[in-house]
Amino acid sequence: PSAYAHYSTVRAGEPSRVTSQAYKNALKTNRVFREEAYMNANPNIHSTIKSALDYNFTSVNHVNGYEHYMLNITPTYDPLNNTTYQTALDDHIDGYWEDSYLYAFSDILSLVDSGTHWISRGYVHYSPYGRNEGRLSHTAYINALNVDIHPGQSKVIDFEEGVLASNPSTANQKRILTFNVLPNRKYRFWLSEMNDGDAHLTVKDQSGNIITSNDDTYGLDSFVIFDSPTSGITRYTVEATTSNNGTPSTTPAGKFVLNMFHVVK
Repeated sequence: PSAYAHYSTVRAGEPSRVTSQAYKNALKTNRVFREEAYMNANPNIHSTIKSALDYNFTSVNHVNGYEHYMLNITPTYDPLNNTTYQTALDDHIDGYWEDSYLYAFSDILSLVDSGTHWISRGYVHYSPYGRNEGRLSHTAYINALNVDIHPGQSKVIDFEEGVLASNPSTANQKRILTFNVLPNRKYRFWLSEMNDGDAHLTVKDQSGNIITSNDDTYGLDSFVIFDSPTSGITRYTVEATTSNNGTPSTTPAGKFVLNMFHVVK
């Protein structure tokens, strides 16, 4: 009944369906919204998102790029038609992720984190320099891409289907996703329900120590906020586990969307 129905059936055996140049060209033509591209095209909105994170997302400031976009689109003006956004979208479709770029290239991370250099974001370097230098084809960048989720990205967590499952055939199912951790950032994950169910979020470091956790209590979205270390790059995992108001469940919990954001502190 839909293209997605086909993709969900064949994606394991035909992963190139969504990495082919034909698919990328179709995305560029349709000019869809992408959080990563929007944030790269509008670096001025980072401060308001940081304020929202500082107040645990209870302030009136924008909590992500999409909220900013929805507040600024009008019947006669669409920010997605800006040349700056169109270029950022093309770069994102071609493989640019801000966290991976900074994770791979410590020289650019140092400039961004200095707070005094004109390169205030990895993309500010990539757009005039990194693209021409072919940085996305460097081994360090390719390795940095090898994670399950990036800031600004959403992932469907399907406990019924077993996608990204560590133990899909048992009760109390768990999904474990890896992500890059940059220094002096504030990170936020949250699970939004697509159907009825409860889930628990836990963030762990490379040694398995729990950084933070939170439960989807009484049908509310589960979310966690934490600060990264003050120096160095590393990788953490975020675990989504079926639960029932804090107690592990004996049945799958349905479908959720896991969202991730971060800002410089």
